[in-house]
Amino acid sequence: GGLRQDLVTPAADEDDALERATRGRVVAGEVAGIPELHPGDASPRGTNSVLPLSKRTYRARTAATEDDVDALGPQVTEEIRRRIKSADPHLDADLADWRDPACTRPKVTLLGPVSVTAQGPLPERSPRRSWNTEVVAYLVTRPNGALSERLGAELWPGEADITGKTKVRQAVAIVRKWLGEDPNGQEYLPKGTTSGVSQGIARYQIVNSLLDAELFRRLRLRGLASGEDGIDDLWAALDLVVGVPFDQRRPGGYGWLAETPLDHEYSAMIIDTAHTLATHHLAAGQPARAVDAAQVALRAGSSEDTPLLDLMIAFDAQGNRAEG
Repeated sequence: GGLRQDLVTPAADEDDALERATRGRVVAGEVAGIPELHPGDASPRGTNSVLPLSKRTYRARTAATEDDVDALGPQVTEEIRRRIKSADPHLDADLADWRDPACTRPKVTLLGPVSVTAQGPLPERSPRRSWNTEVVAYLVTRPNGALSERLGAELWPGEADITGKTKVRQAVAIVRKWLGEDPNGQEYLPKGTTSGVSQGIARYQIVNSLLDAELFRRLRLRGLASGEDGIDDLWAALDLVVGVPFDQRRPGGYGWLAETPLDHEYSAMIIDTAHTLATHHLAAGQPARAVDAAQVALRAGSSEDTPLLDLMIAFDAQGNRAEG
């Protein structure tokens, strides 16, 4: 499929664009608020892009069009690069915690079969792991938390007066115990706050957890902002993918994805990142790495032509090399 054009934002509105950083598809002219400069077709694009060679080179060696090159490897100013990096000083530490099996912070996997790794217990008689995993998945994907009223409506759709029942509070209490506490004794799912909301309604928000999709987004943004030095960050993002986003979800659950289609959004960012890496490696004469990138996109369930085109060109390049 082509690159979607519905997420274009004014490049001048940089602060808002940085907030939206790398959600959804890349589009010609801008990636998540990174304004694009426009070099000549045959000129090297420069070290301020993760795709630094000329557009002519990418057109000749890869599946990328000129518009793809602008979108997948935007050229960024030093000021925007500095702002993006300084806005996320804990990214490397969070990635290290994600990779550390001894880290007790809650870890939520959505870029593959849905799962939660947490230090606390679930009820022994009725653990209902798949149900409680969905509660965590819903809450961890709400950047500003969720009102108890909304949480109830999303998890018990169609049930009347769910806010007035104990189900929501009980579900939150079980998940709170499952996620546990940080080394300072602070709960990862604090008691609901009621300030500024209607009586009887609380806001719940999971804090200091690790979500693979959010780590992906942050790595992708920093990688694209780092110019030709950003390839390692893009690979670190792609390495987080273990399958189809939201795979093996609870049967009959996750109806809330219809309104907020994070599964499609995550698939899109995986495909685009894999295409960026495949484009880079094909142009650099490294077809085997391009194959690796395209195969991640296919494992993530892509039905688009792009990963297949990347594979075809990479296999062709490997065959030509073998014949030579």
